Amino acid sequence: MLLDRLEALVETGIDGFFGAIFRGRVQPLEITRRLTREMEASKVISLNRVYVPNTFVVGLHPSDMDHLRPLAPELEAEFQRFLGEWIVDHDYTVNGPVQVSLTVGPGVRAGQLRITPRMDEVAAPAAAHPRLDRGRERLAALEQQLGPELNEDEEDEDAVAGALPSRGF
Repeated sequence: MLLDRLEALVETGIDGFFGAIFRGRVQPLEITRRLTREMEASKVISLNRVYVPNTFVVGLHPSDMDHLRPLAPELEAEFQRFLGEWIVDHDYTVNGPVQVSLTVGPGVRAGQLRITPRMDEVAAPAAAHPRLDRGRERLAALEQQLGPELNEDEEDEDAVAGALPSRGF
């Protein structure tokens, strides 16, 4: 954990130094890398779950935002799909759909970015069955990933949940 923080500090310093010298534009791959780093740095570990933020605001310098503006809706959707896959692959829990928005960030220098992660408030548990909760989380992650295509053949979640056998957990 200490090494992760040290690595992030050194990487931020190097990025800032070279960003100030070369004034390069922010690239989508760099945003993706930083989103996953922010997610990992902001996770909260409980007894049974690892919670991660589900909302990310990516603050960019006005010139970088102008450069990415034509692609912003597609990039935001791509970042959301990627983070949804990351959440499922790492068995993380989120408290709502993953949302990423690109915006002009006050005080952000050219070639740099500032990411503000946020967790939605925890809703009251919908079910007392841990496996059903996990299934709902995975279903929500898949719905986020697949988007509108999944809704075409969607069944009533409560009907499916009622059909599951109870094991007395």
